[in-house]
Amino acid sequence: MKQHLQKYFTRATEHHLRKAKHHQAMSTHFGKLATMHKGKSDMEGAAAHYQSISDAHSEMSDEHAGMGEHCAACAKAFASDSRKAMMGDDDPDALVPLEGFSVVTRDAPKSKVFGVPRFGQREIPAPTDADLGKIIGLAPDE
Repeated sequence: MKQHLQKYFTRATEHHLRKAKHHQAMSTHFGKLATMHKGKSDMEGAAAHYQSISDAHSEMSDEHAGMGEHCAACAKAFASDSRKAMMGDDDPDALVPLEGFSVVTRDAPKSKVFGVPRFGQREIPAPTDADLGKIIGLAPDE
């Protein structure tokens, strides 16, 4: 899971940097159009319109650059072998679960495994030994 998250954040960093460069180029383009139309008296409305588009692209460029930096920091944390990066353990599954989420351990005793019904669902009946035998394909005398 740790490597998967590291790959994801690396890819997200690349994506946001690419988007930041695109929006910066669009901002420059529309800024030039706004400058070109400012000198003409009949094009002042178009100049203001182009300038507002340029400003919007500039803001999006800044937003993507910020997200790219954040994703790069996350990728670096997941790539790190230090115990501090993973809150004291190198196993992301060992992280303290968020409130409201449950964790199922791999080595839970089979006698303690049970179905958890959804809210409003009828109770799940416990299978009897005969029912269990039918389910797993045992003959009634086994």
